[in-house]
Amino acid sequence: MITRELMHTDLTTVSPDTPLPDLLCTFDNGNSRLLYVVDTSGRLTGVITSFDLIKAMLPSYLDSNLAGAVAEDQVITAHEFAKLKAMTARDIQITEFAALKPEHSMLKAQAIIREKGVNALPVVDAAGRPVGEITRKEVLKFISHLCSSHTSK
Repeated sequence: MITRELMHTDLTTVSPDTPLPDLLCTFDNGNSRLLYVVDTSGRLTGVITSFDLIKAMLPSYLDSNLAGAVAEDQVITAHEFAKLKAMTARDIQITEFAALKPEHSMLKAQAIIREKGVNALPVVDAAGRPVGEITRKEVLKFISHLCSSHTSK
């Protein structure tokens, strides 16, 4: 089976100049696992994961031990947000990422997800424009379907 047959195409794209507050709202309201940063020609230049947004919003000095001792978590989050609200997608995006083509096999998707340890992969056309997304869930559905068809024989 090829990627095109299982990818979902409801993607959330943003421009490199999209400010952090808009990224947070867009991520919250979007259907895709990633935010896809595209240039003016629609070419994929970067991706932003939920982890990237959390990482950007958390003060670098804060670890889980210190966070457990802080009572005013909303104050710290609001303070950090105020400092960072001028950040844009360009500042947060990951520019080195793996991507699939629509004609790639699901086996290739599975291998890349395992190698890179990612939750989702962009699917891009020949011009580098995002056309879909494959997640771990689609890979597992594919594997489950294969296994169930072999066990029922």
